[in-house]
Amino acid sequence: MADKFRDIVARIGAVFREQRKIDAQRALQRYHHLLAQPGDIALERNHSGQQARGCFRKCPRI
Repeated sequence: MADKFRDIVARIGAVFREQRKIDAQRALQRYHHLLAQPGDIALERNHSGQQARGCFRKCPRI
């Protein structure tokens, strides 16, 4: 009985770890523009504010 319980707990833990991995990947996709290298930020500043605001509308929702 205890072995069965440990197996169930291990499976639940694996599911939670996999879900955190998926959530982290989605967050990286959604906020990739915030992780730009310092040289890339100068290029982004050349864009108008309207283009930057449009990016948030186009980003996929989690």
